[in-house]
Amino acid sequence: MASVNVRRDIADPFYRYKMERIQSKVEGKGNGIKTVIVNLSNVAHQLARPPNYVIKYFGFELGAQTNIDPKDDRWIINGAHEASKLQDHLDGFIAKFVLCKDCKNPETVIVAKDGDIILDCKACGQRTHADLRQKLSSFILKNAPKKGKKDKSTKKADRKAKREAEKNGTLDDGDDNSGSGNGNGDSGSDHAQEDDGDYAVDGGSDDELTRKINSEAKNLAESEQKDVEWSVDMSEEAIKARANALGDDLKSTLVIDENGDAAEDNEGSGSSSYDELGKWLDAQAKEHSGISNVKDVDIYLQAQKLGIESKHRTLTVLAQALFDDAIVKQIAPRSSMLKKMITSERHEKAFLGGLERFVGNDKPNLIASMSAILLKVYENDLVTEETLKAWAGKASKKYVDLATSRKVRKSAEKFVEWLENAESDEEESEIDVYSLNAATTPPTNPAAPPAGWRALGCYTDDAGTRTLGMQNEGPGGTLLCTDFARAAIRYAFHDAATYSSKLPTYAPASGGADGSILLSSTEITRPDNAGLGTYHNQLTQRFAQYQSAGYAVGAADLIQVAGALAVLACPGGRIGRVLVGRTDTTQAAPDGLLPQAFGTGSDHDTIFALFADKGFSPRDLAALLGAHSTSKANFQTANGLPKGIPQDTTPGAWDVQYYNQTYLPPADGSIGRFDSDINLSNKSTTVGKQFSSFVGAQGAWGASFSSAFQTLSTLGIPTAKRRALIDCTSAVVAVMPPS
Repeated sequence: MASVNVRRDIADPFYRYKMERIQSKVEGKGNGIKTVIVNLSNVAHQLARPPNYVIKYFGFELGAQTNIDPKDDRWIINGAHEASKLQDHLDGFIAKFVLCKDCKNPETVIVAKDGDIILDCKACGQRTHADLRQKLSSFILKNAPKKGKKDKSTKKADRKAKREAEKNGTLDDGDDNSGSGNGNGDSGSDHAQEDDGDYAVDGGSDDELTRKINSEAKNLAESEQKDVEWSVDMSEEAIKARANALGDDLKSTLVIDENGDAAEDNEGSGSSSYDELGKWLDAQAKEHSGISNVKDVDIYLQAQKLGIESKHRTLTVLAQALFDDAIVKQIAPRSSMLKKMITSERHEKAFLGGLERFVGNDKPNLIASMSAILLKVYENDLVTEETLKAWAGKASKKYVDLATSRKVRKSAEKFVEWLENAESDEEESEIDVYSLNAATTPPTNPAAPPAGWRALGCYTDDAGTRTLGMQNEGPGGTLLCTDFARAAIRYAFHDAATYSSKLPTYAPASGGADGSILLSSTEITRPDNAGLGTYHNQLTQRFAQYQSAGYAVGAADLIQVAGALAVLACPGGRIGRVLVGRTDTTQAAPDGLLPQAFGTGSDHDTIFALFADKGFSPRDLAALLGAHSTSKANFQTANGLPKGIPQDTTPGAWDVQYYNQTYLPPADGSIGRFDSDINLSNKSTTVGKQFSSFVGAQGAWGASFSSAFQTLSTLGIPTAKRRALIDCTSAVVAVMPPS
């Protein structure tokens, strides 16, 4: 099987760290289409990482549903994904969660401890830290195996990789004792009970006497261990009985957790610390005329002062004290603080227990709203899907009486049903590419959109499109896209691309596709948005018309639908799925997150890093650059480009001439090139290798652009919210005439 260097930026054929090239297979069709990564277990084994870390990383990067513990070793991502794109994303995983930050060597071991992820390098000895802002970091912390043990997916991958190595005759001497392809020093003791009765012969030259001594020593150790008898009954029932026999004054300082163990939370503080926090919150709520007015930072500092900010029982207290009857609206504003404090599955369960007690005992009128409450918990990534399903599936008397628990969890059935449906019909992960001039053109008169779509802005009429003036007739009757179409594409990009995974999250899309460029009074005035004023004014008028007509058309949806229409207005334009249902905000997006065409920030590495923080691969970035195929530089005269000069000789068409002419510009100076494009197209760079692959490759570029542009249109939107978006593609395609 073909292998590549673990660090693909190193071309040395003698580089010692190798891995198999990702192999994928697309199965199914329509809403059931999925990608199976055939050799994920082997690749993960060679990287010394659990396969579920890799597949989950792919899911986060692609915005797609994945399975994280398959019984048949079939690792699946919903949707159709090319192996080359998966390989690009694997490079990102390796850079963030495998390579030592100091020596860039892959001989690292992940240590998840105390809310931190440490990469312990066995090559240089440095202990560096993974970026906790990555979504996968939360997954790793919540799913870290117990000390000295490997998780099931790792053991399964190790066994399969070992069988493959034996079959191919490539098993290293150390592989029998180590689960790591990189020799990371992990013990093989996890496999002690998984053998088939065959024992390896010692590699030394022990004679009969030596073997006898070793055998008797082993028996001696076993007999000594058997001789140990506890003088105190340490069973769960005995521990609880002794705890109940204590006086009330002592009993209040002892906490027995769900497993019968003395809770770790008691480390010198006692349960009174939690009582103090609860009383403090009640007092603050009265002082500030409501708990909603108490600041997150003050709450966190108070928990820190009491020494319980990292304890799981703190989440139980917060779940009962932070909310009132408006809990559904209050969860999102508190999510940033709660995510900082929820660092494990135990914390998640404690938070759910607190919610159960709050709803079941304190606010029984909210029992009917439990599904809506859990949806907000899930949308804000406070509790994982697996924990929510397990919690809802079985009643418990840990936090409330059994009858109340049954009522609360039964009320969550609609939410669980929604989760199951979302899992089987993952709307966001399938990329259906539409092209007006392709052989697979959708029907020109599709069925009317489902009821309610028009209210969501899905029904875009022909008159509205023509009013925006996205097309005009060129020589010989050819339809060409106009300056308004160019502005619409750029405007859609500038609204969504002001998102970065490195910045704190906030509702509704953390600065991504949220309509802020249209609704904020300041964002449109930034230098990055120069030249968009006229289009902005016209779209503002269009938005006001929809609002006055009673249509619940959102600004964020209007921006992205207009951007998709603009792409289709250009001959050859291809789009992915057009989705609506976003939430708007008037809060201006963070500044400084858009790429620069000239000067500081226009170099390859800066722009590459900028887009990587948004979740794009090198191929995605190279594909998005192709939108310059229709671009005209109207505001770069200070950088030597005449006003209105195009970036290729066919600015009215959606084609790959831009890629060709970035490398070989016409001698007559009829096109202009941005410094950023020249830097990114350099074939020796990461993005440049992908950029050059689009030269003369219209089909490949169209497919890659449509996928990346769809991802762009939902940047920053939480996963659960993206799943609920409505597909308007057929309605959008219907209004544009074939080119």
